Amino acid sequence: MNDNLLFPQAMAHLRALMAATLEQWALAPLAVLPQGEAALADALCAEYLIDNDTHDLLHRLWRWEAAMQAGRATLAEEFQAHALLEELLELFQSLRTAPTLGKRHDAIVPRWLAGESIAELAESRGTDEQRILVLLHEVVRYYQLSNLEALRAFLLTIQEYPNDKE
Repeated sequence: MNDNLLFPQAMAHLRALMAATLEQWALAPLAVLPQGEAALADALCAEYLIDNDTHDLLHRLWRWEAAMQAGRATLAEEFQAHALLEELLELFQSLRTAPTLGKRHDAIVPRWLAGESIAELAESRGTDEQRILVLLHEVVRYYQLSNLEALRAFLLTIQEYPNDKE
């Protein structure tokens, strides 16, 4: 079987998964889904659903896809594109089936309550933790709550979140 025949279908599936992930987990309701691959990747990154490295990998994959379509891709680039596509499909499939909200709050909330700044906590964190920290920051800022009051509101949200299957 020729993998190059399956590559366009797999790329279309990845784009659909990305759009569905953004629609499902965006913090604010989307009036319009971003059009174009770059805008979609930017929106996913802005929502902390993917990290900067994943964002960059998506752009690399699209460059390789364009080179493959134009017949300019090397064999090594084609191999890398297939491997990267497989990895990204797996990532976005997991984001569609498992919520990113609340999965790792136990690791960061005690440090946040102890006074560690959100910027310091977010610096070396993964996507899930960064998303939680952004939510906590927004709750504190918007509602002008203390950290403890914001935490209570946040934990109530996690408990009531319909898709959180922890």
